[in-house]
Amino acid sequence: MLFWFLAITEAVEKRVRGALFIDRLIKGDTPDEAAKKVYETLFDYAPEGLTAFERNVMRRTMPFYRWCMSE
Repeated sequence: MLFWFLAITEAVEKRVRGALFIDRLIKGDTPDEAAKKVYETLFDYAPEGLTAFERNVMRRTMPFYRWCMSE
């Protein structure tokens, strides 16, 4: 059950990021500028963006740590 939920949320996230990227290209940004705008506007929840301390300590002690950091 969890697998399907993760797959759906990942698909939605990719679609939103892709739409913003294409919008920025249409508005005249270079691909690098468009990608930078996507990462500035939409928070990246990937665990690769966390330090070892955040992955091993903070996520375990503070519920929704990654989400709180995006605000």
